Amino acid sequence: MAVNVKYTGGFSELANKYTKYVNNDALNNFFDRGHQNQYYANLSAQFDQANSLFFSANSNITSGIVPGNKDNRQTFRAGYDFTKDNFKLGFTAGYVKGKLSIPQSASGRDDAIWNLMRDQTPWPFISEETWRAIEKSYSNDRFTGNVKLNYTLPFNIKLESLVGLDLNRIDGLNYLPYGYLQGTNSTGAKQVSDRKNQNINWDVKLSRNFALADKWQLNLALLSQLTKSTETVSGISIRNFAVPGISNISSAAEILGTTDTYFEKRTHGIYGEAFLSYNNQLFINTGVRRDVSNMIGRNVASIWYPTVSVAYNVKPFEFMRGKIDEWKIRAAYGESGRLPYPNDAQTAYLIENSSFGTLVRPLRKGNPDIKPERTGEFEIGTDLSFFKQRLGFTYYLQNTRDAIVYTTLLPSLGWPSSLSGDYPENVGKIRGKGIELTYNSRVFTSSNQKNSLDLFFIFNHQSNKVISSGGNDIINTVNLIRPGLPAFSFYTGVSEGANFNSNGVYTGAKESAPQVLGKPFPTYNGSFGFNLQLVNNLRIQSLFNYSKGAKVYNISNRNVASQGNNFKASEDLKAQLATQTPGTPEYIATANELAQYAGPRGNFIEKADFIRLSNVTISYDLGVWAKKQTNGLFKSCVLSLTGNNLWLTTNYGGIEPQIDSQGGSKRTRGISYLSSDWTAVPAPRSYAMSVNIGF
Repeated sequence: MAVNVKYTGGFSELANKYTKYVNNDALNNFFDRGHQNQYYANLSAQFDQANSLFFSANSNITSGIVPGNKDNRQTFRAGYDFTKDNFKLGFTAGYVKGKLSIPQSASGRDDAIWNLMRDQTPWPFISEETWRAIEKSYSNDRFTGNVKLNYTLPFNIKLESLVGLDLNRIDGLNYLPYGYLQGTNSTGAKQVSDRKNQNINWDVKLSRNFALADKWQLNLALLSQLTKSTETVSGISIRNFAVPGISNISSAAEILGTTDTYFEKRTHGIYGEAFLSYNNQLFINTGVRRDVSNMIGRNVASIWYPTVSVAYNVKPFEFMRGKIDEWKIRAAYGESGRLPYPNDAQTAYLIENSSFGTLVRPLRKGNPDIKPERTGEFEIGTDLSFFKQRLGFTYYLQNTRDAIVYTTLLPSLGWPSSLSGDYPENVGKIRGKGIELTYNSRVFTSSNQKNSLDLFFIFNHQSNKVISSGGNDIINTVNLIRPGLPAFSFYTGVSEGANFNSNGVYTGAKESAPQVLGKPFPTYNGSFGFNLQLVNNLRIQSLFNYSKGAKVYNISNRNVASQGNNFKASEDLKAQLATQTPGTPEYIATANELAQYAGPRGNFIEKADFIRLSNVTISYDLGVWAKKQTNGLFKSCVLSLTGNNLWLTTNYGGIEPQIDSQGGSKRTRGISYLSSDWTAVPAPRSYAMSVNIGF
């Protein structure tokens, strides 16, 4: 039996200060110092050759740098394996209970960062007192488990079966207490929701290995995979409580709305595979998968996905012996698919009451011929080991076809104009290509083997081009899908100088016609770092990440410059302009410069290249010393110090260049705010210490 315990404690803080505003202090002083306390223990036991057991428990209590952001989570996992002769049975189970508190701090009128960023006097839309009083939280209970059976049938046919279950319940709460003003409401409001998710999967696999001619091996496999996912959501929104301190649903004077929805997704896949090998040198794998799902149109019977791969271990030639340790050449082709959105295949109608009686009106039109988006990828590469160096190279080509785009419904077909743009069709095509280069090197090893230095480097280059978009440009805010351009290119107008009235007074910016201004994905990205070991006990590891070629739409600075009075560059120019005489060369020059911070969105599409020191970990192995000091009670003991997001250099003008996709909609497949910085919460810098002890 073995027991392992681990404690991790640490803190986080604002990594980079805001500097672009007149009043930066309000923002920089708003963020808290976050804390983390994590306790973990596991137990594993091998009772005999047939029985083994595993159990773990984890408690993680974390507070973020945004005031009120907390995550309190407990996790328990257990597993049991029984083996006898040709039979093996395994059980695993896990339970998670947690509560996550997420204050309003991104992309909204009542967002704290927006209220601190917009004006020199903070909190223009909501008071800080009200913001801190609002409770927004999610309580989570989740159970996961599976049963796995392995059995060898007659004729050496191997049977593997797995049944998995995932039950998840999330209770949401958004509560404004009585007496705090939000908008025009000071008598309280409450939104509660209950979401239940259930996922069931059943996998069955039959396989058999055949010994063919000398050194040839063939493995045939057939897999069936059945999944069913359901989601039930109910909720209610109320407001206007009678008195302070009473917030139950029945005490509210007004019900704003209710929610009661059910969703079900079913898929079944059958996969056949043949794996042929020769002398541990040549490997050929081929297979095909057939999928059916209720997510595709009723006129689409099924979807087939092929795959094939070849790998060859090159035996070193005589002149290579002692220089080349391993050399593999590989190539592969495979296809995968992304299912349509839940409602893409379904036509729905809404029944509602009116002064004329009960009405039935179109809610959405589904496409009975809608299919999954398909991506085929061909790759070729090589892996080489020599003189304690490892080099890998991969070149790939991607072809996405049947991409789902949303086209206009014609009123002549009987559908109202309110549904225009909501009809899904498989018309898009995108091609991409790229390379990946990996390098690992043992630079130094001391004669006593106690000191060593390893370096690693990963380099990626990628590009893509839209081949077809169904004959139409797809534009949303600043992102464009158009044949010949990278997918989701930034496309909007920029300032072309200042406008003046008849008296020569500046009145705003001249905006150009829309133009392509870059793409939201990097051209180059990757990572590098080192692993240093000293005196056999001390280890120092580092990880750097880098990215070049991506751009970000800085909505935050645009909105502050055009709607508020806190963007320092524009406010300084406004003050300078106020001291100058209209019509003079100095006034015109200042006005033209000020126009670069005016409304056109293209003024705020910025480069977002960066190099980041993402992680440094220093660990010291105290195992020998601890075992001696405890008379063998401790079998191992490792002390670690970790720092994350320690350093950043970037040409981006916002607080954080790595921006996730925000917003999004069904119509545009999640691109309405792709790579847009909309008062995003900055990534914190964190430090942690951990002690890991084995018994």
